[in-house]
Amino acid sequence: MDIHLTLVNRSDDPANARVVVFRRPPDGGANDAPIAWLVVDDFRPGHTHRFAYDTGLGDPETDAPAIWVAAVLENAPGDPLDMDPGVATELSLAGVARAEVVVTGGGAAPFAFALEHVVRA
Repeated sequence: MDIHLTLVNRSDDPANARVVVFRRPPDGGANDAPIAWLVVDDFRPGHTHRFAYDTGLGDPETDAPAIWVAAVLENAPGDPLDMDPGVATELSLAGVARAEVVVTGGGAAPFAFALEHVVRA
């Protein structure tokens, strides 16, 4: 079953940060570090990006549905994406069928991520 998510940028970010979504490796367990799963480039305020989380991946015994979301400033072309998942915000998707992942902050404030308009499964 897929969980349908929409990334919504309500930030005040003048630099058009890159948003990175992490999840646990599909064949990993609860102790494995999250991996970068989705990168949304040039994510400007007011933009949206739809994606789905496939709950069929991974082991249901060890992979409680969750994503981690972080924003990084744009790199120069060709630069590697150097992101520590420890600075990301964890969002539980347990029991969620559809939701918006809303990005706020930016500019002088730190980025924040929250689930809104959640429809339960």
